[in-house]
Amino acid sequence: MKVKFFIVDGPLKKRGAKLDEFEAAINAWLAAHPTIRIEQVHQSSNGGSLDHTKIVVSVWYREGT
Repeated sequence: MKVKFFIVDGPLKKRGAKLDEFEAAINAWLAAHPTIRIEQVHQSSNGGSLDHTKIVVSVWYREGT
C-alpha cells in the first residue's frame, strides 16, 4: 500500500481560493492515476482565527489493476 499527502496551508481569509487549488490538485492527481485503487482517505485540520489554517488529506491506495 502507498500513501499520497495533499496539504493546504495559509491564512483563513484566503481559504476559499486555496481550497479550490487544493481540490484541483487532488482531482488532477486522481485523473493522472486511473489504475489506482483507493483504500482509505483521511483528513485533518488545525489552525484558527489568529493562526494559519492547515488541512492535510492522505490518500491510501494500491497500484495496479
